Amino acid sequence: MKLNGLGQPSLNPRENRMRSSLRWLMAWALLIGATLSFGQSASQPSAADRLKQMAAELNLTDAQKEQIQPVLQDQIQKMQALKADTSLSRRERLSRAKAINDNAVQQIRPLLNAEQQKKYDEMREQMKEQAKNQARQRRKAQSQ
Repeated sequence: MKLNGLGQPSLNPRENRMRSSLRWLMAWALLIGATLSFGQSASQPSAADRLKQMAAELNLTDAQKEQIQPVLQDQIQKMQALKADTSLSRRERLSRAKAINDNAVQQIRPLLNAEQQKKYDEMREQMKEQAKNQARQRRKAQSQ
């Protein structure tokens, strides 16, 4: 039996793709789950708070702020409506939340210059890592 770098049995390519897809889905589920669990609380900032953070980290111009504000506002409104829709399955809710987030990213990225886009992408990666770490901590706490 072949072992991978972690000492676990190696999987065939199809199983590797499935596990990779599952990990990706889990990461998005964590990000989206955190997004869906918001109101206007300290854990989820308002559109104005998010814009203020983005402006500080990306050094946005006033024109960029004006263009990004409605995108963030729309994203929050759609997420709130999605959270309120109890008729959806968890999988469908996650899928729609991912689409809402992807749509916002597709609208925001073109408004940024190359340096800002790079930093924005890094910020998003950090959010993904934080979500993964939070999930690990929850799993660890649940298993104890």
